[in-house]
Amino acid sequence: MPAFRKPVPDKRGEKHLSRVSLELVILRVEAEQLQIWLEPKAGPSAGAEKWKLPGSLISPAPSLDAEARRKLKHRKLKQGSGSRRLYMEQLYTFARRPLRRSPSTIAVTYLVLVGPEAGIGGERGRWFLPAKLPALSPGTAETVGYALERLRNKIQYTPAVFHLLPPQFSLSELQMTYERILGRSLDKRNFRKKFLSLNILISNGQTASGRGRRPARLYSHLAGRGTRAGAGREKSFLLSFASA
Repeated sequence: MPAFRKPVPDKRGEKHLSRVSLELVILRVEAEQLQIWLEPKAGPSAGAEKWKLPGSLISPAPSLDAEARRKLKHRKLKQGSGSRRLYMEQLYTFARRPLRRSPSTIAVTYLVLVGPEAGIGGERGRWFLPAKLPALSPGTAETVGYALERLRNKIQYTPAVFHLLPPQFSLSELQMTYERILGRSLDKRNFRKKFLSLNILISNGQTASGRGRRPARLYSHLAGRGTRAGAGREKSFLLSFASA
């Protein structure tokens, strides 16, 4: 876990943390790739190629969760038709090291998982692959790395992964999503056996055909086995996958 840095004394020798920011790590799986939303850093000192997580400095708010939802609403986030409610949880609080004796900043970060057809409007920005990130503003790489590690761990004991999938999906799509997040191939037979034994998937009898492939049975996550998104109270399980 990243170390929490102590505040830096100001000119009067007093410790202070005068600024608080709220940042969102928004992830989706699109075109069989894990993607993260970044926005260009504004300001005269930003540099031409600096990118950052969506967010900004905030004033004291009665609810950080409500402030995070407000920032998502401002960005006109749209989920795909029939998608589950987005997943959002407070990720971590980072202490940003001040530059040139500027005030320290506490960054409260949130992990947000959205469906594959999710789109964001109202703000300049782009989806990037985690392996091909542009030049980032200070502190952003640390936050992104922590968020990805948190997600890798979380999908092995909670149903958070289903927020990245369409309402109906094949077992191949489910496995692909796990592989993109974990960054390694998984044994197909072992994966399917483990997941079907959890009894959290339901088949609706429909199939989807792909080019050059046999029709694949479609599944959905059994909603009755969990609770609302991001609450941390969905039915837990423990998975350990063998590599292919």
